[in-house]
Amino acid sequence: SVLAKRKNDLYGIINGIDTHLWNPDKDKHLPKKFSIKTIEDKVENKKILAEKFGLTFSETTPIIGIISRLFDSKGFDLITEAFPEMMKMNLQMVLLGNGDRKYHNFFEKAGRKYPDKFASYLGFNDDLAHLIEGGADMLLMPSHYEPCGLNQMYSLVYGTVPIVRETGGLADTVVKFNEKTGEGNGFMFRQYESTAMLKEISRALKVFEDKKTWTKIQKNGMKCDFSWIASAKKYIDLYKTILESD
Repeated sequence: SVLAKRKNDLYGIINGIDTHLWNPDKDKHLPKKFSIKTIEDKVENKKILAEKFGLTFSETTPIIGIISRLFDSKGFDLITEAFPEMMKMNLQMVLLGNGDRKYHNFFEKAGRKYPDKFASYLGFNDDLAHLIEGGADMLLMPSHYEPCGLNQMYSLVYGTVPIVRETGGLADTVVKFNEKTGEGNGFMFRQYESTAMLKEISRALKVFEDKKTWTKIQKNGMKCDFSWIASAKKYIDLYKTILESD
């Protein structure tokens, strides 16, 4: 209630990303570097990603990546609840992360049950994080709350289309794709429910079948500027606003 009374004095500025480390055109971790002009080269990273996780590569089967700490706050209760349904869809999924033991157990079992569709690396691995961002077709981030988030910004820059929940920094950086206007850089659902998440994943898979439209969504994301230069300018503007208000 206190913050609500002062809402006109509250400002939000998203974090920036390190564009020297996270840049698909210069990323030393990627087997094949690419840019918005050579986006077709991204598929070479997808081939290596599939091979790395023991999956059979298919250009028409999207790989959904997850890079996260494995906690309820990151939406893993939704993912585990929806997992059997996701495994029925035309997709493959790779996961990188660590966290709660219950999720470690779940994903270890899932890897054995669905070896042709799902694989995980339970731990931290910077090389793999870059390869997932550079090779996956989509990134899933169904967070319960997310003050800012970085992986969805990395994904947008790498042409890896994010599927996120409409909350916090995810809602500030991802623009839901609109079929009618062709605008948007990702997919987003609002209700914190596994059914809402599954519906948006299904929508993304359908759009993925249209290569021309999918490439447009990728490029929409790659045009975004999430550098610290952009965020720093907003801080300067905020300081000017404070000074002028006095």
